[in-house]
Amino acid sequence: MNGIFIVLILPILYALIAFNDWYFIKQVMKHHRSYLQGQGSNPTEDEKSKSGKSADWITSNMPEIKRRIKKSGIGEPIISYMDPKGYGYVAQQNMSVIDNLLYLNNDVQEQAISTLKRVKGYYLSQTKRSLSPLFWLETLLFLPKAMLNASGIETTSKFAETGIKIVQLIYWVLVLWLVITKPELIATLLSKVKI
Repeated sequence: MNGIFIVLILPILYALIAFNDWYFIKQVMKHHRSYLQGQGSNPTEDEKSKSGKSADWITSNMPEIKRRIKKSGIGEPIISYMDPKGYGYVAQQNMSVIDNLLYLNNDVQEQAISTLKRVKGYYLSQTKRSLSPLFWLETLLFLPKAMLNASGIETTSKFAETGIKIVQLIYWVLVLWLVITKPELIATLLSKVKI
């Protein structure tokens, strides 16, 4: 019974973590929508009050919002604009859409809403995927890469990507060697997981 408990608890815990992330982004979207309603044309006093509270909530939760967006792997959109510097000169500036969730600009708000929807969708799909045996088989097959992704270490350089591919290849060779030379080890592991 212990083996099956471990096999079942991991996917359930992973699903709960992904569901928690989905729920948080859903709350961000609710507060963002409430903020925008209070900033529209002719808002009621109630909408203005809710808008102010939502703006405070978004501001105080901005580090967590950014962390969860980064964790999803969906890039944070950047908008470029021209900033007048005087004497007829302008300079191109960049602005993070997520850092400016409360900036009332149509382009910024459209991209912010789109990004939040994509992040929310990502976490919902992760919740569903985590309950699939194929997802866990894939995770086991690509364990070094999954562990690196879970650690939060970024592998954006070619050197890092090459390094993880080499480690992945060594992992596969090691697993294949264990299966061929120590089949009793696999049988022991499988017997521990019996229902």
